[in-house]
Amino acid sequence: MDFQFDRAMGRTVLFSVAVVALVIGVYETVVLNSLEGISRNYWLFMVSFACMMWYRYLSQTKDETPGPTAPTKAAPTKSQSRNLAPRKKGRR
Repeated sequence: MDFQFDRAMGRTVLFSVAVVALVIGVYETVVLNSLEGISRNYWLFMVSFACMMWYRYLSQTKDETPGPTAPTKAAPTKSQSRNLAPRKKGRR
């Protein structure tokens, strides 16, 4: 069985973890209602920050990788590129 990492799912999980860690950190800090709350929940803020930076990194690398391109038309041959209607002779 071949495992393949889905980048979109990974980015979604990273963003979700970042938001949840930030909300829990803010909630716990407000409940403790002191500067001790920030230092006690510092690790939650750092987890949130690290997940957000990783999410942004994956977003940037996704944009730089070339995706599949649309097929292009073949260049017309010499006989196809000529105008098949006869040109009037004389003045232009």
